[in-house]
Parts: sequence; C-alpha cells; structure tokens
Amino acid sequence: MTSLHYYNISQQRCLSTIARAQGQEADVVIISLVRANPKMLVGFTDDPRRVNVTITRARGGVIIVGHAPTMVAAGISGYPDLLRILSQKACMMEWKDGSFQQ
Repeated sequence: MTSLHYYNISQQRCLSTIARAQGQEADVVIISLVRANPKMLVGFTDDPRRVNVTITRARGGVIIVGHAPTMVAAGISGYPDLLRILSQKACMMEWKDGSFQQ
C-alpha cells in the first residue's frame, strides 16, 4: 500500500506510508507493525532503509504498535535490536488482561 496519504493542514495531521514519509517530519510518528502470521514474516518492512525512514521522521517521539514476536523474527531490518534496546530501557508496554503493562 504505497498510495495512502492523508494530510489535514487545519488540524496538522498526516497519515502516510513509509514510501511517502521520506523527506517529511512530524512531531510524533506512530508506526503500525501489527502483522502477525505463523511463518513470522514481516514482508517489505524487513528492510533497514525502511526502518531508518520510519523512526527518523519524528521530531518529538515515536510510538511503535506491533506484534513483538513477529518483529523479533525480522532479522534483516534491525527491529530485533531496536526491541531489545527499548526493552532494556523499559520503554515497551504489553497489552495483558485488558490493560497495558510494562
């Protein structure tokens, strides 16, 4: 899905794909990596260049929403290392029993 792009100037919201985000910045970037499957494949997001584009677009903060087991299996992208670092810094939350837990 490379054609998705929404921008609302009056309310300063932008919804974009990785491909469209290159060269743009935002105060906060929310990244959706919720793909989960039995083969643990993340598809085209298993690319370090795409990871670089997504996590470097934010001026103030990045929120990653994803399926951690599948992201850890994405060995080429660098997501396993990113998740390890975030976990060590207590920056990860898990949805358990109806609420987020650290």
